Amino acid sequence: MSLVPYGKATERQDGNEYVFTCQHGPNECKGNIIQSCAISLCEGKDRNLALSFVNCMMVSHDSAGAGPSCAKDVGVEWAPIETCSTSSAGNKLQHIMAQRTDSLKPKLNWVPWVVVNGVHTQDIQDQATNDLRKLICDTYKGPRSPGCDS
Repeated sequence: MSLVPYGKATERQDGNEYVFTCQHGPNECKGNIIQSCAISLCEGKDRNLALSFVNCMMVSHDSAGAGPSCAKDVGVEWAPIETCSTSSAGNKLQHIMAQRTDSLKPKLNWVPWVVVNGVHTQDIQDQATNDLRKLICDTYKGPRSPGCDS
């Protein structure tokens, strides 16, 4: 499973950087970049770390401001995430999320936009809304996860 924190944002290039405009304003963009950095920094570690971090931010009333407390809650270091999110590295990571989102076929119409094995359909979206774990367990092609047995 991969998370792509971009949503219905847009980007434009300004010199060597990208400027992002988000549907819900600048704090959404800040939160997206923080999440992109967390996802990148958690890569190769426990997969649940990034998912737990992003979920924590998403359920907060101040998503962009929740980074430090969410990092503490899920057991990841906040300082590298913060450094990334305010650097050109974070800007590049967010540009990658923009490219991934902009290349979707069909194009994203709402969030969350669920894609399974490169495919989005209304049926997949409905299954994800009703029982995401079952959808993942039923479609995952690797070894069966213990989490799929419960």
